[in-house]
Amino acid sequence: MIITRHILHSQMILEVDDNRWDRIGLFRRIDRAKSYLINEKSAQPGQNVVMLGISWPSYLIWFIACAELGMSFVVSDSVGLHRCSASVREKLSLYGDIDYVIGNIEDKYFRELPHLYDKYIHHKAWANYHPSSYDTPIWATRDSILIRSTTSGTTNIPKVCNHTHGFFYDLMVRNADVLNLNENDVCLHTLILHHGSVAGVYFLPSLYRCKRHRWCEHIECANTIQKYDVNRVLLFYDDVNDMTNRMIVPNKTMTLYVLSAVTERFIDHMVRRLGNTVTSIYGCTETSGPLMLSLATPFDNTNWDPLAFSGPLDTFYVLSVKDGMIQVMMPDGSIITPGDRFTMNGDKWILKGRENIYRIKGKQIYLGILASWLESRYNWKHQDTFDLVFDSERESIYLRINNMLLNSLHDLNQEIELHFGSTDYQITKVIEGARLDFYTGIKFDSNEVRLRCRG
Repeated sequence: MIITRHILHSQMILEVDDNRWDRIGLFRRIDRAKSYLINEKSAQPGQNVVMLGISWPSYLIWFIACAELGMSFVVSDSVGLHRCSASVREKLSLYGDIDYVIGNIEDKYFRELPHLYDKYIHHKAWANYHPSSYDTPIWATRDSILIRSTTSGTTNIPKVCNHTHGFFYDLMVRNADVLNLNENDVCLHTLILHHGSVAGVYFLPSLYRCKRHRWCEHIECANTIQKYDVNRVLLFYDDVNDMTNRMIVPNKTMTLYVLSAVTERFIDHMVRRLGNTVTSIYGCTETSGPLMLSLATPFDNTNWDPLAFSGPLDTFYVLSVKDGMIQVMMPDGSIITPGDRFTMNGDKWILKGRENIYRIKGKQIYLGILASWLESRYNWKHQDTFDLVFDSERESIYLRINNMLLNSLHDLNQEIELHFGSTDYQITKVIEGARLDFYTGIKFDSNEVRLRCRG
């Protein structure tokens, strides 16, 4: 089985503002989009497609049309939400040739990619395309690459990860069960192809299992949830703070899936006060996921720990811990090491963070130790007021810090040398700016810091 229009629930309804589309109406539009790609653009299986910030139903129409033709979606982290950063441009270059960019040529993000102008397809090109007959072949196979994405690039240049139709189809069916999706759920969608694991975690499983779907602009997420009868939503980076500040409607019995860090304030407001369920998802680009879940419910939230996950969900992935590091056996038997440390506490898997051991001139460097010292010495908070980024190519340590917190790098390095008794932990360069300014996709982008410091 593969990803085609037939994965959509047989009674699917898509709602955008006050407009509604049913499954048959979507199918007709998918046929137009496919015919346009074949007749006007000479589309071929295996070609690379970037989709920028496109409103629904156009987004869904192009996704299914390209998928059926065996074309590969290239994940571009920012999808027009932020400026096209150095890290995003570098990641796009890793994919090789980009054959088509579907979006709006006036988008600020797209304007920073002039070398892709001749690849442009307007996001509503299907709407006015009426050929005498429609071409609707299925060129995809289970081995066709559906989504191409990049790793986070924590220490160096990100790597490209390819996932097939077969993998995403099997994961879709599995996740519909793992997330306890019900056909009567009302699912809200905002962003999709801005992070490699998102499509398989929520987008495809919800389309497969649930009847009703609603789309809104990312920034309208909180308003839409309060206005309509949404009960399932996947949240991203600033959504967590937005919900904490703006959600006031209790008893919606919602389930909110979260891929980023969750604060105690968010749990106190969304779960304890408003009675929703928060499901924190652990996974990574290489594996997609979820690998594990951590649930805070209205009935069990007193001692909730966002870093404590209930163990393996089933046998789709085989999880183990070797030398403190999590390892994942994929369905095809390959082994992935995501780079996170875990300890076991009964039936709980406790996330201890990234393995922050690196080498400078052959000596081991423990960034965690440096981070802890900075916290205690200056009353800073790691991964909040500051971040440490290692550059393995240049054997350098970079510091991202909030504005106005550091007077002199020279003085800081003198203190570091005095404390550690050597120059091994000295910081090569500092870059000032709010942490969110370095986000691409759903999380902080170390490679963005690295590229700016190198530049």
